[in-house]
Amino acid sequence: MNWKNTAENVLILLLGILIGVVIGYKVSVTTAEKMLDNQKALIEQAIQKNTTAINNTVTNEFSKIKSNKADPINIIIKPDSNSAIEVKNSIQDSIPEPEPKTGFFKRLFNGKSNKP
Repeated sequence: MNWKNTAENVLILLLGILIGVVIGYKVSVTTAEKMLDNQKALIEQAIQKNTTAINNTVTNEFSKIKSNKADPINIIIKPDSNSAIEVKNSIQDSIPEPEPKTGFFKRLFNGKSNKP
């Protein structure tokens, strides 16, 4: 085995890998920059559309209410919104309440059979 040829081949291999990594990096960076340049107008337009449409105003209407002691008083607050976000008046929780967990030893020594 000739160590001089082996060292020369390993050096050529390392130089080839290094050059391949540099070329791959340059190609990926230039591709990403060109893609951002092509889509820059579209991104700016989307940002402007979303930021100008948000309006955080709330109108409150208070008036004198003639009420009896038994009647509840309802105050209605309507948010003014011209954005695409829908305002829901009722919110329902979609996650059911978790069942209380029993410990390992309580299940083991409870005496109730879990078999059907």
